[in-house]
Amino acid sequence: MKFLADSKVYFLATTDGVGGRVRPFGFAMDYKGKLYFVTAKNKEVYQQLTKHPDCEICACSPTMQWLRVKGKAVFDDSRSAKEAVFTAMPGLKYLYKDGVDDPIVAPFWLDSPEAVIMDMSGGFKQIQM
Repeated sequence: MKFLADSKVYFLATTDGVGGRVRPFGFAMDYKGKLYFVTAKNKEVYQQLTKHPDCEICACSPTMQWLRVKGKAVFDDSRSAKEAVFTAMPGLKYLYKDGVDDPIVAPFWLDSPEAVIMDMSGGFKQIQM
């Protein structure tokens, strides 16, 4: 979590069944011991992840290390997950006006995550999640 927070923006890669798609993300949280993200049900990323849940994030630190985490997206429509999202980042209310009650809020977590930290010199470290 610290690596993602220090990176500020990271990239989520999905597939639309034909090719890869990458977009910036800036929200991540540890909730119930799982790595959670949030998107909106009216976005392509949501459609892609519901059809093809395999995804990967990549973040680069100011020290030129990068973190890669891959797994399968699992959406969690529970009120408690949505509450945790808005507690972790209250500023998301500017995107989701109804907060927890906004029907497009779509928290998701990564099932079976595999993570590595790498660097420019070829260093490689497997991270337990």
